[in-house]
Amino acid sequence: MSTWSRCSLLVSRAIHSHIALYHSSSLIRQSFVRHLAPVASCGRFSSASHVPHKKGEKDHAHCWSCGTETAKPLPLFCQSCKRLQPQHKNLTYFDLLNCPTSFDLDLKHLEKQYHRLQVCLHPDKFSNASAHEKQLSDTQCALVNEAYNILKKPLSRAEYLLKLHNIDAFGEKTHPAMDMSLLMEVMEVREAVDAATSPREIEQLKQDNDTKISDCITQLSTAFKQHDLPKATSLAIRLQYYNRIDETLTYWTPPTSSSSSSS
Repeated sequence: MSTWSRCSLLVSRAIHSHIALYHSSSLIRQSFVRHLAPVASCGRFSSASHVPHKKGEKDHAHCWSCGTETAKPLPLFCQSCKRLQPQHKNLTYFDLLNCPTSFDLDLKHLEKQYHRLQVCLHPDKFSNASAHEKQLSDTQCALVNEAYNILKKPLSRAEYLLKLHNIDAFGEKTHPAMDMSLLMEVMEVREAVDAATSPREIEQLKQDNDTKISDCITQLSTAFKQHDLPKATSLAIRLQYYNRIDETLTYWTPPTSSSSSSS
């Protein structure tokens, strides 16, 4: 192993060690590369059904109650008998919430569609329905919640878009070699946080990190528009690090007098 490779490995291990020691809560102690936006399965996609099946499969379904054929996109309710329908296999989260398959979303439209579906799937509407339809209602409602939680945040939205292209951005097998400049940057911020003694210092660090997050999201938008998936994957990983830094800064508390004197 070359000297540079050994240095890279040592820096990487040191950063992850710093982070593991700092995040003491059970939530933040989760794997650094697996903590995403909150969804039903702690940030990971909970089922393969959430990613559409391969192209070429049948793009239509039949109502489970009356047998009427319904083409994609499958509506929530059968147009013939008005019964609630299961999710179509080829329906994406974007389809479900009636949004374009794009990193750049109108968040107001997304929220509007989410609330519309929540009203349609409210349990009160199925109080007199069959057990099967009540189960469909529960399943669809959970799916809508998960879809909204994923699409409303840039990081999880980027991961899902990459997943639609069969790229597991944070999987161990596809995780690219870490950028040394990013690793050094994270370590420097971590040391600055450790050395901070006042909220003013933390606020400055947070402002700097917010700018990096904003720039990273802008670059992600460009990468997806240009269909540069390797670049989008790299930026998603970078954004994840910046989000972690933001989390650290948000929950920072001033050192106690005893810890200050001992240092």
